[in-house]
Formats: sequence, structure tokens, C-alpha cells
Amino acid sequence: MSSFKWLRNALTAGLMSVLMLALIFPGAWASDKPDQRPLRLGLLPYLSTEKLVKTYAPLANYLERQLKRKVIITTAPGFKEYLKRANQGRYDVFFTAPHFAAYAETRYNHSRLARLARSLDGTIVVPADSTIKKISDLRGRVLSTPDRLAVITIQAEQLLAQNGLVPGRDVTIRYASSHNNAMKTVLDGLSDAAISLSALYDKMSPKLKSRLRVLAKTPPIPHAMFMASGKIDKQTCEAIRQSLLAFGESPQGKLFFKNTGFVNFIKISDENMNTVMRFVPALEGRLK
Repeated sequence: MSSFKWLRNALTAGLMSVLMLALIFPGAWASDKPDQRPLRLGLLPYLSTEKLVKTYAPLANYLERQLKRKVIITTAPGFKEYLKRANQGRYDVFFTAPHFAAYAETRYNHSRLARLARSLDGTIVVPADSTIKKISDLRGRVLSTPDRLAVITIQAEQLLAQNGLVPGRDVTIRYASSHNNAMKTVLDGLSDAAISLSALYDKMSPKLKSRLRVLAKTPPIPHAMFMASGKIDKQTCEAIRQSLLAFGESPQGKLFFKNTGFVNFIKISDENMNTVMRFVPALEGRLK
């Protein structure tokens, strides 16, 4: 094994160990001096824990240098638990779904920081040789989606309703543990169709794409957002905001955006929040 590969694997293992400690012992990083304790960066569990750590480690390292403060990556076992922890203030900064962000701001007084510059939309796929040609053809079929609380899951079920189909009655909804796994069910022949983030579909290899056909896309909305806990003071909040907005100018940021396709981090406008607020009632209904 080359020295570079050994170092990379060692760093990844170290980050995974820190993350597991943060998950198992969420109070282990507490300090009597809030400005000296590590900053807890929460990540929405839309990918596996390992992939989250690998993807966002460059951002955590960048924030450490900018803020001169240790940054601990942490997440949760699922969307519902993640939303609960975020609203309890267990993350100082959290990267979250747009409708989660609107819910956190309006219901729990958390502060907006930045959002992904690209729009968020979902892609519904079917096997390349499927007889399904339009949404109404999904009657009696199985549609796999990410977590029940995911905004594109809500959009997918709304799209079914707009085409005269009742989710759970006319179409069986199978909730997968991640966006990747939702797409995988179609490739494995376990579902007739699936919806996932368009960004994930776009990054699939040509070989895998050749086995799928795009059935439909959901309307674009503002993408995922970074929020700050209401417990964070205004000065720290502004420092984090400015660091996030400048991330794309750094070498780590340029590589991060190239690898993820997220383009950049930009300010969150009132219009952005108003757009995603319409999904909050559906979210609250699913939280009951």
C-alpha cells in the first residue's frame, strides 16, 4: 500500500471514530466555556455515514481553520431523529433539507446561514425496458423513495395524486434508507420505479444509466441549507455564515464543489424560504 493511500485510510478511519463517539456520546464534547468547545456540525443522513464523512470532511477542516475551533462531524440514524436533534439544539450548525430549514426557522427560531446554489429536484426512473411510460402507469406498481420525510418523497407523492393515484393504495410506496438505496432497488429488480435526487442520478456511470429510463422529474426548488442553532451568538453565527459563503474560493471548496456538483454556497433569501414553506404542513403531518 502506498504511503499516500495509507495516510488517506488512516485519516478516514480517524474521522469515522470521532463521528461514532459523537453519535454514541453526544455530550462528550461539552465544555464550561462554549466558545472553546468543538463546533458540532450536523449532517442530514441522506447518504451512508461513511460517505457523509468522506464528502464533508474538507468542509469541516476548512471551518476549523477559519473559525480556529475544532469541528466535529455528527449525524443521526434517520431523518426524523436528525430533525429532532437539530430542533433541540444538539447541533451548532446543521446541513438540512430545505423544508426542514423552514420548519426550524419558523418553529424553533434557528438562524439561516447559506444554501446550495443549485436547485433541488428529483428524478423518477424505471427499468430501461419497462412498459411504464407515464406516471399513471404506476398504478398497481411499487415506487421506492428516500425517507418518508424527504422533500422529494413528498413531491413524488404529490405528483402521484396529481395523476389520480393515491399513494399507499394505488401505488405501493417503499421507503429506502437513502437516496442511493432507493435508486438501487430498481437496478436490483425490487421496485418498478424509484425517485432520488437528480444530482445522484446525474453522477451515475453510463453503464448504470443505460439500465434505467427517466420517467419524470419534480419541479425544482431551493436546495439544502445550512442553519445555526438558536443557541449560537450572533457574532459566531455571522463568522460561520461568512466562512461558508467564502468556501468556494478556497482550494478545498473548489474540489468539494467539483466532486459534489453543488456549485457553491449562497445566501438564503426570504423568497427561498417562502418557496419551501409550502412543504412544512405536509412535514408536520408526517411527524405526528
